[in-house]
Amino acid sequence: DNINSGDLTLKPGWVRMSLHPTMKNEEASFIINAIEELAKNHINWAPDYKYNAETNEFKYINDDFSSLNTKRVNSWFDKELK
Repeated sequence: DNINSGDLTLKPGWVRMSLHPTMKNEEASFIINAIEELAKNHINWAPDYKYNAETNEFKYINDDFSSLNTKRVNSWFDKELK
């Protein structure tokens, strides 16, 4: 009923991961450990995020951190190619 009424907060989530043949064991382990930590700690970490029902997205509540990440990502594309 919640999902049908537009509340998707209880909808089960999925993680799909593809391993590339050139990926090192350490890289794969890092990703696998991150997924495992999320599965173990999602209840403790949930208060740090706010749910937006219109977009069905969870967003980190610390805007400073979010702005920092946005600036960091934007800087990747501001580089001149040589």
